[in-house]
Amino acid sequence: MVGNERFRFVFRDSPEFFIAERPSPRSQSAGRPWAGNRSDDHRELRIRKDVYTHLAETRQTMIRLKRLPVIFLGLTVILVAGPDEQGKAIDSQRSSLTIHVGKAGLLSAAGHEHWVHAPIASGTVDDSSATPSVRFTVDARMLSVKAENGVNDQDQAEVQSNMQGKVLESSSYPQIVFQSTHVRPNGDHAWRVSGDLTLHGATRPVILDVTRENDAYVGAVRIKQTDFGIQPIKIGGGVVKVKDELEIHFQVFTISR
Repeated sequence: MVGNERFRFVFRDSPEFFIAERPSPRSQSAGRPWAGNRSDDHRELRIRKDVYTHLAETRQTMIRLKRLPVIFLGLTVILVAGPDEQGKAIDSQRSSLTIHVGKAGLLSAAGHEHWVHAPIASGTVDDSSATPSVRFTVDARMLSVKAENGVNDQDQAEVQSNMQGKVLESSSYPQIVFQSTHVRPNGDHAWRVSGDLTLHGATRPVILDVTRENDAYVGAVRIKQTDFGIQPIKIGGGVVKVKDELEIHFQVFTISR
């Protein structure tokens, strides 16, 4: 017996049908018993078994369809998140790049050399798998010229402004990215790393030697500004100018899992 006080059914079985009986509104209002004898006061509903089976299967299908958004949401999260990244995350608080900017020109002695601090924003290092790799990103807008003796605050601010606006054009090219393409052992705790460096909107291949010293990966690489579409700053028609070649030193720490 199923239903509530107003709509109650009794099911009877037959070879071909499920039969349900319900009292008519007239019998209910008269207070007559809703089950018992078969009279005109009782309504009979016959449902073919094959139809009933089809309806039941349809209902189950609808239930499964209702669950699809949840399944799809879970799949979406997996696709967006992607597989677990290999390697160890770079510790951005302790890791950094330091760029040495030399001077050239006839009156280079009158100019200043600069050291630029470039904090690493994020990245990973994998030195233990069958295919070692490294990737890191630097926010070009965070590069800062280190203060020097003999350089007043106004000149320091001008050097910083020139680097960001004229050299890096960091508002247009905010990211500096390195992605290794091949890593091979180069001695004990040492590797030769080939990769692509993206700077100032241009991507060029670079090769650097990396060694493991205590908890840090250290090394240096030299690049030319003009390879990346950057024109070195010149003063006085070039009698004092910045060297085209930059020397980049790096010290990379990872976060232990």
